[in-house]
Amino acid sequence: MVNSVQGQLAEKYHAPARVEQFGIEFIPKSLKTVAWWELSFIWFAFMLNPLQVLLGATAITVGGLSFWGSVTAQAFGALVAMIGYMVMATLGLDFGLPGQVGTRMAFGIRGAKVIPSLFRVIADIYWFATQTMVGSLGIQVVLTKLTGQKFPLVLIAVVFAIVQSLIAGAGYNILAKSTKFATPINVILWVVMLVMLMTNPSASYHANYVLSFHGSAHWGWIAFISASNVVAAEWITMITDAADFCRYSSGRVKNWAGMLIAAVVGCGFSGFIGAYAGVAAHTDNVFQAVSDLTNNSFLLILMLLLIVVDNWMINTLNLYTAGLSLTNIFENLGRFWSTIIAAVLSVVLSALPQLATHANTFVTLIGDFFSPIAGVLLADYLIVKKLKVNVVALYDKNGPYWYFGGFNPIAIVWTVIGFVLYQYVIPTASFQTFTTIVVVMIGYTLTVKLFSKSSVIAQAASPSDFSPQQLEEIISIKNNNARTD
Repeated sequence: MVNSVQGQLAEKYHAPARVEQFGIEFIPKSLKTVAWWELSFIWFAFMLNPLQVLLGATAITVGGLSFWGSVTAQAFGALVAMIGYMVMATLGLDFGLPGQVGTRMAFGIRGAKVIPSLFRVIADIYWFATQTMVGSLGIQVVLTKLTGQKFPLVLIAVVFAIVQSLIAGAGYNILAKSTKFATPINVILWVVMLVMLMTNPSASYHANYVLSFHGSAHWGWIAFISASNVVAAEWITMITDAADFCRYSSGRVKNWAGMLIAAVVGCGFSGFIGAYAGVAAHTDNVFQAVSDLTNNSFLLILMLLLIVVDNWMINTLNLYTAGLSLTNIFENLGRFWSTIIAAVLSVVLSALPQLATHANTFVTLIGDFFSPIAGVLLADYLIVKKLKVNVVALYDKNGPYWYFGGFNPIAIVWTVIGFVLYQYVIPTASFQTFTTIVVVMIGYTLTVKLFSKSSVIAQAASPSDFSPQQLEEIISIKNNNARTD
């Protein structure tokens, strides 16, 4: 039956037969075979990346934190975001749903297209371009050291972006396999870079000096919570990715544990490397810091390999989720063609160097939008619907998740209120991302209860008795006719 469904979807979307076909469609139980430890590789690869290293450095050079304050802030920010991820991951683990389709239960079938999916496409394309630009800065530094010639940054970024885009269209299976292969190589190369920093004879590079560095703010609350907020805001934009990556897996506890450990360790390790470079070399660019320490061609080539492998892994994941989000908006495209469109847009945006120089600002701004979106999703799924969802209704214009013309006004209103609160009311010292999510969750839940006499709101808010086991009975029909609009 699975091969039949895959073939039907390939024909329906005019996609190559050998790539993953499932976009907005839910995954059959027979394909949910990815083990928890395999999923952990994906999460770890997602968290260990050049942008995360950059944020660890800027917490030192801009935020004034101590070394351990910076590292802890990175891990703590990731931990806060992962609590939300674990909740939303059950959409994939239990029901095989992509995250953006799951948002239909809260925002409405049309509302999900306009708000979470559109913003997610923008965020994914931005992350791809930012990671590419940060990596391209490193490539430029290494190539200059190797050849003595400075290549144009924009040219490097565009070529690098095209190369990274090639694998994302193949889909989840290739993504998972390549991540398992590349992650150990990536870790080894990062360790080599760290050792190069730690063994430099200059006093500022000595481990005793770096690890005991206090910074101008030391462990100051505002500096610490600001750095944590940047990380939390960064990762909360990807809250629906939890279901995207988990929909080929099943079982909550092991996958939750694997996700949490991989995320905290990955962000903490990234923060450690970035903070070390920030203290030792007084720079945000760890690749510049390491390249300044050696003229050894072999070590420089290793650094070049690290940049390519690291960016390739994280940006393959970015494009994959961008494609799924775009599919939720334009259902007739299919996953493959949506990913190709997202790749083209990402390559174009990668030609903007400003993305790297203003990373903190852009990360926080995008998080401003997603904090209230996350609050609505968590309140609706966790509190109102009690982790139960009518999967069939997510694809049904005549079902409860159609709300009012396809939109849930309560979700939209609280998204706007949450954004305003984040921007103008909630102070930095109160951990804006976390506080906004909590306030929106409370407000959304109370508002749903207030309007519970409305049959439309009451029907959508009722926890569904729909069982995941029923998917196998209807999957062929529903997956082949999944369009709603």
